Amino acid sequence: SSVSAGVLKPFTHLGEVSVADRAEEVKDRVKLEAWLQDKVSQVCEGFTPVTLFPLAIEHIVRICRTLRLPGGHCLLLGAPGSGRQTLARLSASLLGFGCTQPAVTNSYSVADWRGELKPSLLQAAGSEGKPQVLLLGELQFFDETALQDTSRLLEGNEIPQLFQAAEDTEAVIQRCSSLCRELRLEPTNPNVFAVFQRRLRRRLHCVLVMNPNSQDFRKRLRELPAITSRCTIDWFQEWPEEALQAVAERLIPEALLETEAGDNPGASALGEQPMAEKEENKEQDVEPEGEGFPHMDFATRRAIMKALPAVHMAAGSVIKAAGRNGSCLPHRLRLQAAPPSSFLNLVRLFCGIFKRGTQEATAKRLVLEIGVRRLQEAKGHIESMQLTQKNKWPMMETMKAEVKVATAKLEAEKARADSTQRHVQKEEDAARKKEADCMEKEQE
Repeated sequence: SSVSAGVLKPFTHLGEVSVADRAEEVKDRVKLEAWLQDKVSQVCEGFTPVTLFPLAIEHIVRICRTLRLPGGHCLLLGAPGSGRQTLARLSASLLGFGCTQPAVTNSYSVADWRGELKPSLLQAAGSEGKPQVLLLGELQFFDETALQDTSRLLEGNEIPQLFQAAEDTEAVIQRCSSLCRELRLEPTNPNVFAVFQRRLRRRLHCVLVMNPNSQDFRKRLRELPAITSRCTIDWFQEWPEEALQAVAERLIPEALLETEAGDNPGASALGEQPMAEKEENKEQDVEPEGEGFPHMDFATRRAIMKALPAVHMAAGSVIKAAGRNGSCLPHRLRLQAAPPSSFLNLVRLFCGIFKRGTQEATAKRLVLEIGVRRLQEAKGHIESMQLTQKNKWPMMETMKAEVKVATAKLEAEKARADSTQRHVQKEEDAARKKEADCMEKEQE
């Protein structure tokens, strides 16, 4: 549905899940967006909240409406990184459903697969359990057995020998015996398993996440027709430029704030990572409250936030044009163009470059500040010494005059002393001469 026409929502009143088998058209999109953002913030408490642009809201509402139906299953088609798994988890949380996604590893086996299925099925069909969402992506289809089991779940059939073990049978009986009594049925094993399977058909919801550009997609559709016949298809197209703008307007300021605080810039988004909340002050050329960055003026930040989506859209257009012209691009790139996850990588790249540049500039600024501070300290010492010299200058002039007078007096006294010494020396020489003459006369 178009944005202008509104979206259909599975809520009769904002805040309550509808129990009526009908969908209602949203008249007040602002109220719906505010309510969804509040719920998403609660679901993502402790994590970076998700940006809710109009296209994301439509996907959330569409998924919720499908999961609300008894035995409703979804097939989410789109390029990797377009937000399919994130929105599926959010939708399950908004409805109060459990959500399970088997963690496939290199040593994953069919036994591990079925071992992870059992708790979800027991929780979905149990008397005290809640509806469960089984989220399955490309990684979960690691084996033909997993595909066949998924097809059986979509069709509402049993998985052979899944609860064959004695402890598994006992778990089913323990959870569904009371339900048999409520239905006035004897809690025999056939009745218990029949009730279990009936509740499982209504309360287990499979959400399949597939890439229509993958090589195995057509093969799986041919071999497993239940994927298309039993699932409501939701196409995840390329994010519009408005959505990219909303993401950039939140992610980049958060990264800049974290850079100012010295943290790593967190890049979170609607793709396979969480994202930021709704866009604000989009058309207003004013500084958002609480977002002050001393290293970058507001006009520059706004220009960057608008430039990044434009670059992403231009790259996608170039790739598409090259594919149409028969360029030697890989088949995957020709079909997928620029996926939304590449925009998140672009934002992360910008934030990383900005952080490194800011750190380098901060380090250089610190060196300059230290140098300036030392120069200022030296200037202060010089001014203090000059002031001291100025205050002591009259006394120094007086002392200089006194020293000059004393020096002249000493020179005069030295001259008299030298004259006296010469006179004494003459008399001493005369006395010695007379003494010598007297001694000669005595000897004669």
